[in-house]
Amino acid sequence: MNGVRFQVAEATSKLFQNDEETPFSRIQAEGAGALSTQELLSLLVTPKRGTTPEASARSLFEKAGSLRGLLKYDVQELVNMGATAKTAVFIAVTAELIKRTSEEDVRSMETL
Repeated sequence: MNGVRFQVAEATSKLFQNDEETPFSRIQAEGAGALSTQELLSLLVTPKRGTTPEASARSLFEKAGSLRGLLKYDVQELVNMGATAKTAVFIAVTAELIKRTSEEDVRSMETL
């Protein structure tokens, strides 16, 4: 059990490392607008064993063909494309929030 705790602690420290080149560090220092779409996606991705968030994000993005393409898939389709279940849920939630934001925009324009 202690070995598992150590692995989790080590993985967490790598995620939150203070390397200026990681998307996590860059978003804190420069803001979300400074990151590429794939870098932003890598912050949502839980990679499968043996890969990195960046590689997982790149693979999903390439399979989907575009950001809009990626956001149209449901959880099961994303898992079938190679996403972890957690990643698939994060992407589906993001897509739904974007949809609801757009609906709010339309409703507010209709009241003008």
